[in-house]
Amino acid sequence: MNDPRLIIVPLRWASRALLALAWFALLAWITGRLVSDRFFWSQFVLWMPSWIIVPGSAMCLGLSALLARFAFPRYETSDTRDDTWRNARPGKRSSRWRTIAWCFFGVVTLGMIFGEWRLFNVFSRKSPTSPTRLIAWNPSEIERFDDAMQAMISMRPDIMLIANAPWGRSLAPVTQAMGRAGTIDQPAAAVIYGRLSIISKYPVMRWAGVELGVEGAQVRRFTWSGGGQLSIDKGVALLVQLDTTQQLGRPTVIWLVDLPSDPDIPRDRMMRQARHTLDNMTNYLVRTADGKDAADTWPDAKTNPLRTPDIIAGDTNTPRGSNSLNTLTRFDTGSLIGAYEQAGFGPALTFPNRVPLLAIDHTFLAPWLQASVYETHNVGLGKHRMQEVEIFAK
Repeated sequence: MNDPRLIIVPLRWASRALLALAWFALLAWITGRLVSDRFFWSQFVLWMPSWIIVPGSAMCLGLSALLARFAFPRYETSDTRDDTWRNARPGKRSSRWRTIAWCFFGVVTLGMIFGEWRLFNVFSRKSPTSPTRLIAWNPSEIERFDDAMQAMISMRPDIMLIANAPWGRSLAPVTQAMGRAGTIDQPAAAVIYGRLSIISKYPVMRWAGVELGVEGAQVRRFTWSGGGQLSIDKGVALLVQLDTTQQLGRPTVIWLVDLPSDPDIPRDRMMRQARHTLDNMTNYLVRTADGKDAADTWPDAKTNPLRTPDIIAGDTNTPRGSNSLNTLTRFDTGSLIGAYEQAGFGPALTFPNRVPLLAIDHTFLAPWLQASVYETHNVGLGKHRMQEVEIFAK
């Protein structure tokens, strides 16, 4: 081939395109982390997974540098230099932009490793003698729910939080297994509201369930063998107060939440609507000594015993680190802290189960609680990974 431009020109454009793509990915990652999901458009930027951005941008920068070696050849003498190609060469400009991009890449990589993946938690995890084991899972499993219940039992939970168990399926095997394995002289207690369930070795003191009224979800069709239904998901929460005085020194209020998954719902608005509903609840049920539930009200919503949670867990359909989650977890008594931030490390992604992209299932703890373990588990079924959290009182 006599004309080198047929090869060099495409190589030059490919090198520049790869450099531009790396710049776009790195700047998008930084923008997403700085702006978070305060705006509708920025939530999509925030959802770009770091574990794709970091190796992807490194590959683009590496290939860009490799192509540049062939696309911008060095000439030994002026006699062999083609003035046309010399004028087209960018000199050090392309190399300079690539060097700056590598610096940004280093910042993003450190931000992912230490800011998001919190690898320093490996060296700071605490080991209490008898922690409370909490398991939270949104299996969304219909056809193999018997296997899902066995997976729950195998985790040996003290408190089991379940979202989206199939309609009409009994959780009695989980309740019975937890009762037999109990370390206190009480059978396992269960509370069910809609698609949410809490099973606990600790007695239930009071509870309430509420539809959260989130707007914007689309009609969804659910089908299974022998049936199906249409629904509009407005979010749901189950609030339970457990008598954990023997184990943790005081009662514990748990909010189990399941929020809509529609990506076109602004997360900032969704959290504000959910929190408004939760803050204005006045009705709840009291569980009596004989195990029955009696309706009651609390005239002042601000003093409702279920109003301030000690634990918030569930499927928020909002990635870890999102600013909107602060709306759900900030209270007058202090903000709840993520169990992952306290004891987790590594990606710890939760959805989808087989090849997880994002961490949208969370557990948050009040300041008086501390997590010693936070892990996610692929149990071989379901749409979400299971959260395992071991907690103790500070």
